[in-house]
Amino acid sequence: MEIFRMDKACFDKTKNEIKALIQETMIYNFPNAVIEDNYYEDILSRLRNYIVDGSAVAFLAVEEQEVLGWIWCHSIQRLNERRLHVANFAVSKASRNKGVGSLLIKTVEEFAKENIYCALDLFVTRDNISAVSFYQGHGYEIERYLLRKEIG
Repeated sequence: MEIFRMDKACFDKTKNEIKALIQETMIYNFPNAVIEDNYYEDILSRLRNYIVDGSAVAFLAVEEQEVLGWIWCHSIQRLNERRLHVANFAVSKASRNKGVGSLLIKTVEEFAKENIYCALDLFVTRDNISAVSFYQGHGYEIERYLLRKEIG
């Protein structure tokens, strides 16, 4: 397995696989949500622009030309700290529990350290117990809760 930092050409080549990973993650985390296809197309379009202009960094895990997982991050200022925020992170179902996620998160942590970020942060869906466990197993701690109330 190899980890690549994505550039525009890599993104363009793997766009469909990335879309499938994002869809898989959204369906798992929000099973009752109705998500239109244009939602994913918008994410992909913005991500491509972010990769081109350098405001995002993304890494891809590949083995024998098969995309196993990916992680996308961007810089954010929180609590007077320059942090690297994990915007999306997904490993294909077939590749889970094989070290792909650990390798991707370690790659991003190393990138953050080399680029003088104070911390990494991310959101995780409350009911995604395996993800919470994964992150806590890698030293992440709950900092705060995102609360939501339906209006209307």
